[in-house]
Formats: sequence, structure tokens, C-alpha cells
Amino acid sequence: TAKPVTAKPTTRKPITAKPVTAKPTTRKPVTAKPVLKPVQPIRTPVTPSKPLQLPSKPVKPLQPVKTPVAPATANTFTAQTKTSCSSIQKDVNFNGNNITTASSSVAEGCCNLCLLQTGCNAFSWFGGTCYLKSGISFITSGSTGFRSAAVSPSYCANLESGVDYTGNDITSASSVTADGCCLICKNTNGCKAFSWVSTSSMCLLKSAVIATPVANTSVVSGTVWV
Repeated sequence: TAKPVTAKPTTRKPITAKPVTAKPTTRKPVTAKPVLKPVQPIRTPVTPSKPLQLPSKPVKPLQPVKTPVAPATANTFTAQTKTSCSSIQKDVNFNGNNITTASSSVAEGCCNLCLLQTGCNAFSWFGGTCYLKSGISFITSGSTGFRSAAVSPSYCANLESGVDYTGNDITSASSVTADGCCLICKNTNGCKAFSWVSTSSMCLLKSAVIATPVANTSVVSGTVWV
């Protein structure tokens, strides 16, 4: 026979709810910041300008300075005098004796360039270039496109046309003009005069001039300045 089970009563402590106390929140009061005042521009007082005082006495105008001008003197040809250029020779080249070069669209422009260049006594022009030369030593005819000329009077006295200084020959040289003989003579030691034969285009260089020159229509002669 089963014994009856007697349930023991359970004793539980009652649950007491703890009251929740809310903590007060403390906030600092917000202090409003003062609004900045706008910066006022600094005004600098302007001093009124004084009126321009004009001189009571009139100003005298400046007088131009006069520079005395020396009286002109007559030209005197010396061994270094150069006044103009001889007629330009077509298809002729003066070989050698180059000093410098300069540009010119035409051969005629080389004349002034030579006159301005120290030591220039002749030039040859080709293709827009002036070949400025100290003298004439070698002349090449038949040089197509070349133009050449001597600067005269440079070292020679007046040329005598139709006059032949016979004798006293040193040597000979080729030149298509009498002007060319002048420079060749100047560049030749001992040469003091020349006779140019037009029929052969030759310069006969001479050490002296005979007392009585001989008439010859095909010859032009001249002396070199000492």
C-alpha cells in the first residue's frame, strides 16, 4: 500500500521592490556671448593742399648755346685721301688683299663702304657681298657676275691721258683701267709712276718719270703721291 506524499509548504520571502529615485540633472546655465560690434574705419583727416604759388617775376626762356663753327678749309689730297670710286669694271675680279666683307645689294654700294673702311683702296662685288681690299695685285678678267673698282684718287696725282712715261720700267701688271695701275704701283716697292696701255690693258710700273713724256693716244700715265 503506497504511503501518501505530503507536500511541504514552501516559504518564500516576499520581493519588495526598491523605489527608484531619479537623480536630478544639474545643467550650467548657458550664458549668451556678447555680439561684437563692427570695426569702424579710421578716418584720417585730409589736409587741404596749398594752392600752387606762381613766381611773381616772369621766368626768362633758356637761351640756346651757340657752338662756334670752325671755318672750312680747302681739301688737300695726301697719300691717304679718298674721295670717290672709279668706274666699276664688269666681269672683273681683284683677287686677294681682302680686308673684310660687307653686304650690298648693288656693286655701287661698295664704294661708300670702302670709303668708310680704314685701309680700303678697292673692292670686288659678287652676289650681294662687297669684298673690301687694301689694294690691287691680281686682276682676273672674264669673271662673270663680278664687279670691281678702285677708290680714287687714293694715292695718285691727276692722270694724264695721251701721255706715255717711257723708260724706267720696273715691272708690268694687268689692269683693265688706269685707276687700277695706281694702286698696283702704290703696292709695288720702288714704283713712283706708271703708264697704262689701253690696247693691252697693261700697267708699266716705273721707278721715275722722264723729263719729257711722249705723246701716245692709247696710253694714260700718272704718278704716285709720296
